[in-house]
Amino acid sequence: MADEPEYPQEIVFRAHLAALRAGDVEALRRTVSPGLAREMDRPGFEAKLAVMTMLVPDAVVVCAVEREGPWSRLVVESEDQRGWVNFVLEEGAWLVTGQRWRGKS
Repeated sequence: MADEPEYPQEIVFRAHLAALRAGDVEALRRTVSPGLAREMDRPGFEAKLAVMTMLVPDAVVVCAVEREGPWSRLVVESEDQRGWVNFVLEEGAWLVTGQRWRGKS
């Protein structure tokens, strides 16, 4: 894990991971888009969060950032996974819109 985040999206992503690890719904809400925040209000989210908390990698390295207008994606890696984290720029803040992970081959 890098000591100093190189990209603003990385700062948000690291806060997002910390909130997931802690199971902190309010901190998590501050890192996600309004669409994802609405998902958090649905019944059963607490159970989903409990699972997500267990799946958060211990260490993540940002490999690349891609940006097109108000959209951005971080390409990240953990010891055994590669991930893509999507963001949208809303009112000057980068917010997570989704993520996808795959095991490394």
